[in-house]
Amino acid sequence: MLPRASKPKIDRHWEVLCEQIGHRTAGTEGESQAADYIEKELHRLGMDQVERQEFEFPNASSSG
Repeated sequence: MLPRASKPKIDRHWEVLCEQIGHRTAGTEGESQAADYIEKELHRLGMDQVERQEFEFPNASSSG
C-alpha cells in the first residue's frame, strides 16, 4: 500500500520540481533531472518496475 499524500509531502515535491529543477521542457537538462527525481521517488515507494521510454520530438523548440 502506498503512503497517503499530505500537504508537506506535496510541498516538498513542488519545491524540488519547480524551484530546484525549474524548467522541464522536453529534451533539456531540467527534463532529465525531473525524470531522475521522479524515478527515484517511485523506487523509494517500492515501485520496482519503473522504466523510461525514450521518444523523439523532432519539431520541438525550447524557450528555456
